[in-house]
Amino acid sequence: MEDMEKYAIVQKDMESFAVVPSTPTGLVTPEVLHRIAEVAEKYQALVKLTNAQRFALVGFKQDALPRLSGELGIPLATPAGSVVRSVKACPGSVTCRLGQQDSLSLGMELDKRYHGRSLPSKFKIAVSGCPNSCAESAVVDFGVIGTRKGFRIMVGGNAGANPRIADELTTVETKEQVMEIAEKVIECYEKNARRGERLGKMIERIGGIEKFREMVLGAE
Repeated sequence: MEDMEKYAIVQKDMESFAVVPSTPTGLVTPEVLHRIAEVAEKYQALVKLTNAQRFALVGFKQDALPRLSGELGIPLATPAGSVVRSVKACPGSVTCRLGQQDSLSLGMELDKRYHGRSLPSKFKIAVSGCPNSCAESAVVDFGVIGTRKGFRIMVGGNAGANPRIADELTTVETKEQVMEIAEKVIECYEKNARRGERLGKMIERIGGIEKFREMVLGAE
């Protein structure tokens, strides 16, 4: 598999690696679970559920890395680096009695379009199906929160050593509008951010959310 540095993370011993199977929005089939278990058993790998709704498989030697995607039967995610990370989503209206919007289908569409895209720094996306925001949409770079009338779009949040609560950019009524705004936000960030600068830091540097809203939405 080409460019395995995108998919494998060297561990503390500097000899073993971790990989993350791609499971957008945390949805997996029984078949994928079986494959993960078989691969983990074959290589005696540790399996860790992450807060990004993924499985981290830890403990591979470098020579095993090129075979893993084929053995798992699914692509590997890009878990590190200056790229769009796997999209996180709650169950939303598909199964949750509190869900007001279908967060899973929207999350899957965002993941399909943007996961792995190179940007100035890491970029996280989360979709919540109601204002309870179980996907923690207010602490990611691009967060979506479902409401009865549509979606709130949040930008510039992050966790980490210096947490930042996202700013509300706008509200929209449809999933198609969310996708349109996502493209505008990512394009603006790609063109204007400094290397290693998260979206929230960029927003602060350029003068705040009003300036960013003007750059992204214009006169809307």
